[in-house]
Amino acid sequence: MRTLAHRIGFACAFAVVGSGCFLFDQEAAVSLGVIHVEEVLVEDTCGPGFQAPGPSLAYDVELRRTGTTLMWAGPGAPVQGTCDDSGRFCFELTNTWHVRDPDPWLEDPGCDMFRVERLCGSLEMSEDATDAGSKEQVTAVTATHESFVSSAAGSYCPELIGVQPGQFMAIPCQVAYEITGAAAE
Repeated sequence: MRTLAHRIGFACAFAVVGSGCFLFDQEAAVSLGVIHVEEVLVEDTCGPGFQAPGPSLAYDVELRRTGTTLMWAGPGAPVQGTCDDSGRFCFELTNTWHVRDPDPWLEDPGCDMFRVERLCGSLEMSEDATDAGSKEQVTAVTATHESFVSSAAGSYCPELIGVQPGQFMAIPCQVAYEITGAAAE
């Protein structure tokens, strides 16, 4: 079973747009706490080619923040995105993968696929008073995790459309999960 962090971590290892995966200084970041999250599948137009982890999954994630940068660290590689003062956050990662080389003899442009992972939502925060001062803690999270898959511009990928393992029901397609979470105990 692949969790969100595994899926985003996989995309992150190949190419990152905007947020940068491994540039986050975890030591300088302030922990906002550990959240137990649950993802529930709400849309899947991709079918077996996407290899969605199932209709639901649950895991713990630690949230850390420095300025407007938020780190989501759960199972798999930690990822980073943006978070504003109101608690709205967004992670967006992209990757491409090569399926087939072009064949000029057949006037076949080849096949490359493109994927965007986007997790956006909001955090509910509270301030805990301690001897060292006040500390922000996340009490709840609501978000949408979407994965968009398409063929790259100029690609021709008919062999990827179908209902067999490794094929998509349609290209482009999308898989979406609704996420809710509360402070882990």
